[in-house]
Amino acid sequence: MKRGIILFILMFLLVASIVSASTSSVIIDTSKSNVVDVKLKIMKYTPAPVAPGEYFDLWVAVETDESSSTSIVSQDDVDNIELEFLENYPFTLKEGEDTVWDVGDLGPGEQVIKKFVVRVADDAPAGDNELRFIYTSEDDPNGVYTPYLDINVQEIEATLNVDSIVSEPEILVPGKIAELDITVNNGATSAYKNIDVVLAIDSVDVPIVPYKSSKEKSLSLLGAGEDYTFNFEIIVEEDAEAGVYKIPMNISYQNSNGTEFIKQDTFGIMIGAEADLSFNLEDFDTFQEGGKGEIVVSVSNIGPTELKFMNIELLEDEDYVIIGANKEYLGNLDSDDFETSTYDIFVNAEDDTELNFKVTYKDAYNEEYEEEFSVSLPVYTRSEVAKYELDSNGTRSIIKYICYLLIILFIYFSYKAWRIEKKLDVAAKKGLVELIKLPFRIILIFRPSRIKLWPNKIGKFFKSLQ
Repeated sequence: MKRGIILFILMFLLVASIVSASTSSVIIDTSKSNVVDVKLKIMKYTPAPVAPGEYFDLWVAVETDESSSTSIVSQDDVDNIELEFLENYPFTLKEGEDTVWDVGDLGPGEQVIKKFVVRVADDAPAGDNELRFIYTSEDDPNGVYTPYLDINVQEIEATLNVDSIVSEPEILVPGKIAELDITVNNGATSAYKNIDVVLAIDSVDVPIVPYKSSKEKSLSLLGAGEDYTFNFEIIVEEDAEAGVYKIPMNISYQNSNGTEFIKQDTFGIMIGAEADLSFNLEDFDTFQEGGKGEIVVSVSNIGPTELKFMNIELLEDEDYVIIGANKEYLGNLDSDDFETSTYDIFVNAEDDTELNFKVTYKDAYNEEYEEEFSVSLPVYTRSEVAKYELDSNGTRSIIKYICYLLIILFIYFSYKAWRIEKKLDVAAKKGLVELIKLPFRIILIFRPSRIKLWPNKIGKFFKSLQ
């Protein structure tokens, strides 16, 4: 209120599981003419006592009295009330919680309640630890520190422990069902009840879902010193990338007094799959014994995960000789992808021969693998080459020799024309024309009248080259 004295009363209720009407108050007198009683009540906090490293729920209420001994407060409101939680060791708010509570305007006899989720530091000392707020309103914009509230912290030596987390298989495969076993142990001297284990796997960052079951498992009672295994059936999303994923897990339970405890933890799972490679001889020249040619081999990744840093090597063998490089780096090979590698070889074998290769690569966890494979290379006889009309590499390809000869003749005709014209474009055109005329001239050469002139023509040809 604008003219009144704000009397700020802080009421602390230490450990209670229900709201208590009988509370003690601390009055702060601002020495103004009117008095309005504004009370901050600690309704309860659970669990009580609190434990180091755990969260507890703190309920507080702000209310105004309906009457005052020095003023008629029903005619005035307390405007723009704010209550700020002071983070002070060993108490901090849960991540994401607002430290400032905008209470708003309160008329006489009104009350509002809010819950804060507070975390106790892992190394919090046992005993009473102090927690405090700052109160502000329109009449007190600078704020008033509330008296300290003592929160009792007690170390819990024995608790519900997670003994082991095991998945089968150890590395989960995308699109496959897996078993997840979480074993807990009661390390206390008395039973725990209403034990709930929840997998917090709703996030888009966690590519697993429950399979034909819930993500929550429960146990009504676990005796002192006993352990129990919660079994979950899960399935990995088909498009999940290989890697290590953090799985949040929440465990809640109660002791024999009904006090509830909550454990929040994470564990890791590995997603991947064994490599599945396919090898094929993609392309090859026609080989005969003693022939040289080119082969093209492919490596396909038909598994669900990416393979990294792949190298391929053609191994030496007595049936063939590798001409040039025998190794090639293929790099990363995605799922449903392939790479090829080309080699030049000379074949010594007279029958089909096995080409031996070795590939090395790493998986998503940088584990290195090595795998050897062979592909069969057909080797043909002369009769098979003729029968199947193959372009043989046994004694070099006839077509290649013809191409080489035509190139040489084109250069010769062009050079001969250039000596006369001294122009490259004109020489090239004349060289091409002469090359086109060549087949017809060859036909004419084999006329009987021309055959007699061969010795003389051959002599002139070699003279022209000088």
